[in-house]
Amino acid sequence: MRIVIHHLGWLVAFGAVLQLSLTSWAAAEFFPLDQVRIGLRGTGKTVIRGTKIETFDFEVIDIVPEGGFDGGPMILARFSGPVVDFSDGIASGYSGSPVYIDGKLLGAVSTAIPYTDTHIGGITPIATMLDALPSRYVVDYSGNTVIPEPEIKRKLHFKGSLREAQQFNRQHAADGEMAAVALSAPLVISGATPHFVETLREKFRDNPFVDVLPGTMIGGQRPAGLLHNPAGERPLQPGDAIAVSLVSGDIDISAIGTVTYVDDRGQILAFGHPFLLSGSTSMPVGKAYITYTYKSSDRAFKSGYRINTVGAITQDRLGALGGLLGEVPDTIPLSVRINDIDFGRSREFKVSIIRDPDFFDFLVSSVVGEACMRVTGSSKGGTIRLEFTMDGVGLKEPIKRTNYYYDTSFPVGLLWDEALPLASLLANNIYRKVKLTDFQITVDFTRNRVNSSIDDAKLLLPGEEEKAEAKAETAKPEEAQSAESEQSEDKAEEQPSSPDGGSEGEEAPAAPGTSVFPQQWVQQQVTPSMPQMPPAQPPYSLPKIPKTVHQGDTLRVIVRLQPYREDRVMKTVYVPLPEDFPLGPTSIIIHGGGSLVSVLNEFGGRGRMLMGGGKFVQVDSGIHDLDEIIEKALETPLNNEVVVAIPRPAQPPQQGGVSTGRGGAGSQGDDAGEKPEPEFHVSVPTDWVIYNQQVIPINVIPKAGERAKRSPEASGSDKQATPAGEKQGSG
Repeated sequence: MRIVIHHLGWLVAFGAVLQLSLTSWAAAEFFPLDQVRIGLRGTGKTVIRGTKIETFDFEVIDIVPEGGFDGGPMILARFSGPVVDFSDGIASGYSGSPVYIDGKLLGAVSTAIPYTDTHIGGITPIATMLDALPSRYVVDYSGNTVIPEPEIKRKLHFKGSLREAQQFNRQHAADGEMAAVALSAPLVISGATPHFVETLREKFRDNPFVDVLPGTMIGGQRPAGLLHNPAGERPLQPGDAIAVSLVSGDIDISAIGTVTYVDDRGQILAFGHPFLLSGSTSMPVGKAYITYTYKSSDRAFKSGYRINTVGAITQDRLGALGGLLGEVPDTIPLSVRINDIDFGRSREFKVSIIRDPDFFDFLVSSVVGEACMRVTGSSKGGTIRLEFTMDGVGLKEPIKRTNYYYDTSFPVGLLWDEALPLASLLANNIYRKVKLTDFQITVDFTRNRVNSSIDDAKLLLPGEEEKAEAKAETAKPEEAQSAESEQSEDKAEEQPSSPDGGSEGEEAPAAPGTSVFPQQWVQQQVTPSMPQMPPAQPPYSLPKIPKTVHQGDTLRVIVRLQPYREDRVMKTVYVPLPEDFPLGPTSIIIHGGGSLVSVLNEFGGRGRMLMGGGKFVQVDSGIHDLDEIIEKALETPLNNEVVVAIPRPAQPPQQGGVSTGRGGAGSQGDDAGEKPEPEFHVSVPTDWVIYNQQVIPINVIPKAGERAKRSPEASGSDKQATPAGEKQGSG
């Protein structure tokens, strides 16, 4: 059969469609657009219950030359018949319903006129939709960020939301002009909780092509239904209801629409409008079971679920969705296991997620959040152990990391601080392509508050006595309580340490039997350049005077932890300061490890972005290798660790134009060798999620005997930088 498409003189953009249609598409004959006249009647196909294709009637009202989603033509029509009356007008989910005149395909139902006559809507011409066929040359819309706003010359105006269309129609009803909106695709979620539905509704609030249905109307993905006969299934054909999936598997998120066209090569067209406007894509598509088509004062809609997978949508264009039957969707497999420690419940969810960079992070966190909600039955706070593994083409080895979190609301949302930054880094890094092929997440959840505050910290220099409070770390419970009672009595009589009793810049050791945490001691950093504060009277605090430490010293830091409603615990952390650590004033910062986007580690605010989106991980500018970046990320201290960090003092440039950089003398950037870490740190694991921080100011001077070797001319700069040529600290 020879297929001919005639087109109007002003439809220059569709010239290529004519030549293509004459040679390739033998599955259906197309009705010529230039033969469309007011009053022409035809029939359409759609599913309103189960999987049975029903027919309805329509009558052409007019053609709006620039009323389409791509600025092309839109056919205005009135729809009628028992099928349309069933929902009191055309409904969301009719998108893509094919319409025919004299058995020839005219196009697909795609728009509605809200808050007016619900039986009037728009038809996207088949010529517009053909651009979405996988075998067609497709214009690259990837540089566009918004849908082109057509310049309407007649009485149909396309609006992005129901509210805009309603306002326009009220203002211009007397002028004979109307505003239309896309019918939209109902987004259905299998067995979703109300929390999940609201999350999705917020995400798609600004998408005019998607409606997130109320949670009470959403069914699960089940190959059943009173009107479904699996034995009688037939190949996909025009008029069938379909579901295009963002997530498929144990949790399913799919958009409901209708098939417009199927050719003899297995190519399909559907919807008559975009979905996500993602251009080239890969989304699972299957036949949908329609549980019911609902009337609504807002806009009628179909509800249903996907019952199988028959192929993949590969094009998401302005005029339609295009795909291939039998095509295997290219998705990311995600396995999520949730363990409810308190009640002994456990369940694993296996899903596949589309590779869309604009939706991947959101969909992963939504799936994990929904899985956690279904197992624990709660969105309240608690403590979680989060473990994830990623593998893929382009990775040297699988990535695995475990971290711990406490949150007062919904701790699973902290995926955005841990797993998703790494996934985003892999997908968007500038060094090489990495394609995820496996993603596994395990969440152990307890409603207990398993966290601890860093209440205090004290630096003990070599020779200073360790007091009873520090010994409580290894003492028996009875001994610890006794020591704590004695220390509380001592604190009432204790006075601030005097700097006069110690060596240069040091405090005098506390007298035996006194607490290492004086009541007046505060965590305020003071550098030698700051003016000295006048003596303060109780209850005010004195500023902390920096202690003097030597290169190569092993610093002993006593950290007081206060677990939630438990006895306090003392931790002793030994910090071997490198012998080549830069000289000058700095601080000891005691904090919890945090996550990959914590402000207290290398990935939280320093360096340059490695991702096009610029959403997450920042990496030190001295790293230029993806494997090294990944390795450094995995070494980031965890939330259950006490981290004692000492930032390297800022070093002034030396004479001769050689900058000392952040790491000390002799640094000449990347050409001078490996840059030292911006800080030196030691991490100690604990049984709690750690929060809060303490700061102890210090001043680093040369190790014993070094200053005697320095020349008088160099003595002025010795306090600020190590000599050029010395080995840099590794951190």
